[in-house]
Amino acid sequence: MERALRVISVERGYDPKDFTLLAFGGAGGQHASELARRIGIPRIIIPPQASTLSAFGMLAANIVKDYVITVMLSGDTSDRELYTIYAGLIEHGTKEIVSQGITSEETSVECSLDLRYKGQSYELTIPYTNNFADTFHKHHHKLYGYSRPEAPLEIVNLRVKAIGKVAMPRLKELPTGSGDPERAILGLREVVFEDEPESINAYWGERLRPRDMINGPALIIRPDTTILIGKTDSLEVDFFGNYIIKVAGI
Repeated sequence: MERALRVISVERGYDPKDFTLLAFGGAGGQHASELARRIGIPRIIIPPQASTLSAFGMLAANIVKDYVITVMLSGDTSDRELYTIYAGLIEHGTKEIVSQGITSEETSVECSLDLRYKGQSYELTIPYTNNFADTFHKHHHKLYGYSRPEAPLEIVNLRVKAIGKVAMPRLKELPTGSGDPERAILGLREVVFEDEPESINAYWGERLRPRDMINGPALIIRPDTTILIGKTDSLEVDFFGNYIIKVAGI
């Protein structure tokens, strides 16, 4: 899991300290604090329905269709020629979205292209605009520390994302707590930290309220997941019941 996080952060030129780790899945909350500490991420968000977040996302997310066509064109290909290719993908994507009960007024498209310097074996996906070449050079410099504005570009793929907007669910804010989580204490539970057993407080997650704060080490127990707060970390509940963990020392 740590390697996977590094692939999408450090290895792409991003500083983990600038980000928040979103932990989901039934076991996500057990690993999140240690993973964040290893990578150097200072903050974690764990939704109250973490174990079913993927299912919730599927029901709440917009309908999206992605299309790609390999073209292998020169970077100075005219906009007219590119749009001719895009037009077919846009038409197909719009029809697919409308066929699922979304009106054309609620449908939008985003165009992008995969670009690289000629001779490279990898490419970057850049939004399609009239100055996509400049965007590519800036993005390449940000990721890899250099750019070659004088070098010829190669367009590998054209991409279209068709989006059908759906009504977003309204999440209700929870009643504010006193800041004291004593009402949610379940008692002590034995946990092994680095081969050493230790008895720590366990809290019933559904009884915690916004503004409640807990200093680690501690456990948050819900019917479908368990959250471990590290020894030096702290947790606060926000107004929607999300558990916000501050990772110490980062």
